[in-house]
Amino acid sequence: SLRSLRRRSPCYYPSDSTQGLACCEPNPLSSAMLLCLLALPSHTADAPPSAYGEPASSAPPTTSFLSRTLGSGMVLQRAPQRAVVWGHVAAGTTVSTTMTGGGAHQLLTTVAGGDGIWRQALPAVPASPTPHKLAFKASTGETAAIENVLFGDVYLCGGQSNMQFSMPVIENSTQEIARADGYPLVRLFTVGQKTSSKVPLPDLQTVEQSWSVASAKTVANSKGFGYFSAVCWIFGREVFDALGGQTPVGLISSNWGGTPVESWTTPEVLRSCNLSTVDSTLYNSMIHPYTVGPMALVGFAWYQGEANVDERRGDEGAARYACTFPGMIRQWRRSFARPTAYFGFVQLSTWCGNGELIAEMRTVGQMAALALPKVGYATNADHGAGCNIHPPPKQYCGKRLANSALALEYGRDVAWRSPSFASQVASAAPPSVKISLSDVSAAGLRDDVYPFNYLGGAFNCSAQAGKCAWAELLLADGSWVNATLSLAGGSALTLTASPAPAASAGAPLASRYGWGAVPMLSLYDRGTGLPVLPWYEDITAGKARDGGRAAAAATVAAAEAKEAEAVAAVTAGVDCHASRFPGLCCTSRPSEQTCLAANCRWSHEGCNIEQEDRATCSAIGDCGKAYEACCAGFAAKGFPCGCHLQDGSGAAGAGCGDCGTAFSACCLGFKAKGYPCKCDVH
Repeated sequence: SLRSLRRRSPCYYPSDSTQGLACCEPNPLSSAMLLCLLALPSHTADAPPSAYGEPASSAPPTTSFLSRTLGSGMVLQRAPQRAVVWGHVAAGTTVSTTMTGGGAHQLLTTVAGGDGIWRQALPAVPASPTPHKLAFKASTGETAAIENVLFGDVYLCGGQSNMQFSMPVIENSTQEIARADGYPLVRLFTVGQKTSSKVPLPDLQTVEQSWSVASAKTVANSKGFGYFSAVCWIFGREVFDALGGQTPVGLISSNWGGTPVESWTTPEVLRSCNLSTVDSTLYNSMIHPYTVGPMALVGFAWYQGEANVDERRGDEGAARYACTFPGMIRQWRRSFARPTAYFGFVQLSTWCGNGELIAEMRTVGQMAALALPKVGYATNADHGAGCNIHPPPKQYCGKRLANSALALEYGRDVAWRSPSFASQVASAAPPSVKISLSDVSAAGLRDDVYPFNYLGGAFNCSAQAGKCAWAELLLADGSWVNATLSLAGGSALTLTASPAPAASAGAPLASRYGWGAVPMLSLYDRGTGLPVLPWYEDITAGKARDGGRAAAAATVAAAEAKEAEAVAAVTAGVDCHASRFPGLCCTSRPSEQTCLAANCRWSHEGCNIEQEDRATCSAIGDCGKAYEACCAGFAAKGFPCGCHLQDGSGAAGAGCGDCGTAFSACCLGFKAKGYPCKCDVH
């Protein structure tokens, strides 16, 4: 219904037009927005809607011999990771992969599992602009090949419309688009939006932009919400430049406007946050296909949250997001078998919705994710476009997000944290508050920056009552009054009530700065150029206002502890085959394994033992084949491993080490599932 659409989605626009720029202002639900919604193209109703309004596909999913996530012109993840390629074929089919490039020629083979998925881990290849070719051939006759493949760093960009917002409609678009011709080592891929699903899909069903070499043409297809994502492109371009311009970068854009975080994670995460009515349709169709391999990558960039600013007072949208958002991050990392993958998000910009709820989402909701390791952010609260929920100047948040990746992933000495509230002390005469900030550079602060969000004075704060957020103090009588801001040296500043109230006003009870729909931020770090983040803090015996942050932090901490306990049970072999962590494998030596979603690949200097769940098991079957391959690998490297198979029931030899351990674990796994496997290691 329109009522539920208003509540759930602050901006649901036709994805194949730019109408959303003009008529999709979410709050309140205006007659213009009603007309916009009624004019949506018919594809939005092609299938029954899911819980949040996306179409849910009823057609059976299709697969291909080579996963549609892969393709010519792509970037595969560089060493030390081992990139994985995969596809779909009849169970038990042998698939060979021939990799050429850089003077090398390697032949690799693997066997499709019972689920019909074949996976091949490639050798670790250093970053290089040298193109490679991969040719695939199945024993049943299927063939495929991809060319001009580079090895570098891969990032997946996700979220809703502000991540989907594409290059043709950003600020200074003509010059920005033209620059793309100078980045042939950056490659782009955009997932299609025509499919969502109530069950995880094995492959992408729609592709909007297959793997493409970056150019003025491929970054801009003349649509406001087509390809390529402006934030994703600027983020990737800045990372590429900072790495010296010789490390290829692959960017995957997977977004859908107007969608909540609940659509982008698994039901398990939602249940852990006490949610039971929202499905995971977009995770299933647009993210899960990448976890089948899984796609080896460095990390993720995320711009979303507007759709989770619930307009119903008391619904605790920000507090709910403080559970679901960190939960989604953990789940993505787990599904991609990268528990420490970089994750960066954009702190929300401006629009004329409920200022208090938007402000709470920026802080309590989004910033709760910082309790997780290796999570960065880029504020966009200072570069909005008034009531337009899609601010065109995407360069600021894109570059800031790249800086967080450079610091957290590559160890670069780059500033990315904005100064933020640390503590305050109130005084009564005159009513004022002295604020101390954290993350201020040695250069100190400046307070002479004209607020960008004022749009050169064109934004009418009087007409948009209560939307503009400056510096304010809460007096004892319950009134909020304007405050003047003055620097006090170093990382300190003072807010003083202006005009001065009566002498009986007493000391302020709280302070806030930029806390609202359209923050008017004039305070910046002089050295880094980053804005001071908005805040709202009570003054109670020197303690900061909680605002739900303690509960959010406790939720994240409890989830982290539960996750760590479950992972420990898996790696210790206590809960292996019933595990909800398909990317982990049971072993007494987890440091010597490479874990892949849906199967185990024991890895030691090129020795791969693959364990797959099979419908049948004869003698030692695949376990034995893998054991032989492992022994051969050790023998080829000169290790004293004289081992062989005997009568299909076991092996004899000395010094077989990891081969024997892996063989034993593989057999035990089959036995635990009731397969008629008689195997042992002597």
